[in-house]
Amino acid sequence: MAIEVAEIVCEKATRLNAQGSSVIRHWRPGELSAHVARELSDKDGKSFHGGPYRSVIACLFTDEPALSFDQAEAELATHEFGPFTQITAGYLLFSYQPASQSYPVIGLQFRT
Repeated sequence: MAIEVAEIVCEKATRLNAQGSSVIRHWRPGELSAHVARELSDKDGKSFHGGPYRSVIACLFTDEPALSFDQAEAELATHEFGPFTQITAGYLLFSYQPASQSYPVIGLQFRT
């Protein structure tokens, strides 16, 4: 099994914040699923060394301050990604949520 990890983050907001601005990205409907689709496609196209692997799992992490678990879950619940040639499963992981005392995870749905 191979596990590929990537971060779902607004690179423009990150760059502006590093330059001293105070910017928060507000994700509009459809933007998260498009960002996740691009990230999964990029990961599916890379060479995984040490294989072959029975499964390749993409773990995408986000800590975007204006992206809630509920918002992401609602958008991704009906979206299917792929098909992919290498990636067999994917998850979007969130940082610790005090309200639920958990690290929420959304299982991504893949087309076969």
